[in-house]
Amino acid sequence: MHASLFRLLTIVAATLWASVGFATTIIKPTSAPDFESQYLPDGRFAEDSRNGVGLAIDLETGDPAPGVYPLHNSNWEDQWLTAVVDTDTWITYDLGAEYVVSGFHQWNYNEGGGGGRGANAVELTFSTTSALAGFGSSHSTTFGQASGLSHAGETQSLPDYVVARWVRLDINSNHGGNHTGLAEIRFLAPDPGILAATPADDATITITGIESFQTTTLTDAIELENIGGPDTAIAITGFTINGPDALQFDLSDYADTILASGESVEFDVEFTSLSSSVNYNAVLTIHTSLGDVTYNLFATAVPEPSTLALCGLAGLGLAWQSRRRRLNDE
Repeated sequence: MHASLFRLLTIVAATLWASVGFATTIIKPTSAPDFESQYLPDGRFAEDSRNGVGLAIDLETGDPAPGVYPLHNSNWEDQWLTAVVDTDTWITYDLGAEYVVSGFHQWNYNEGGGGGRGANAVELTFSTTSALAGFGSSHSTTFGQASGLSHAGETQSLPDYVVARWVRLDINSNHGGNHTGLAEIRFLAPDPGILAATPADDATITITGIESFQTTTLTDAIELENIGGPDTAIAITGFTINGPDALQFDLSDYADTILASGESVEFDVEFTSLSSSVNYNAVLTIHTSLGDVTYNLFATAVPEPSTLALCGLAGLGLAWQSRRRRLNDE
């Protein structure tokens, strides 16, 4: 493409990009730590598929997603291409932190003269463990073929939100040619939601009147709800219980979840009295993508009936012994 024509298209794309409303948020991968190969002789590196080198306007993490995306050029040195003759390959991206991921925008391989080497059938998997393990939540799709001219790519949404730090693309076929590549990719995050917690953050959850060595469950003791607007999400990512009696408490039905707008989740608080102690204390912290929600856990236990009976007999015995001692003294 002539340089003057590319500059003109760049100005048009930038003008449209600046004038269109935004929806979700950009996630720019921080690196491409794992891939099958890259074409070294003329610099078609894996990093070039995420560093923005070929974009008219780079999109950084935290930027609002544009209604019209900037153009990617057709220069081969600004794109990733496999070194080996292979149409079945992979590449993994590190997002730099855990995010709720709702979709992605990709610019397929776009070497001048045609986009036949671009990815076609692709499976995306997601991990919070490492770049090499823990991948799940598979999503199969196809990437559209690039034209060989500067192009704006395509946006795709995931059927369900996922929490991920690493995203792997298994490319199972291309649009033709003896190598496979990708020009650029950005992932998308929904806007943060608004968390409503019942009871409120830092409240005390109390369990009373439990017999020693017994277990009880407060059903639906905690409710977390996303009261944010459309296209928002909150990830519930784990919990910890600390304090002197942490082992006596549990969230018995806990599971990681993502709350879309208007969705809620409820958790049961379980308490087990493992001794004849009376008072138990612990602190429960539920981890979310918006921060932590904390509850003070307090329980009181009473001796079981057999223990009470024994205590009563012991009391009677002490009273009789005391009376007998007084009579003897007299």
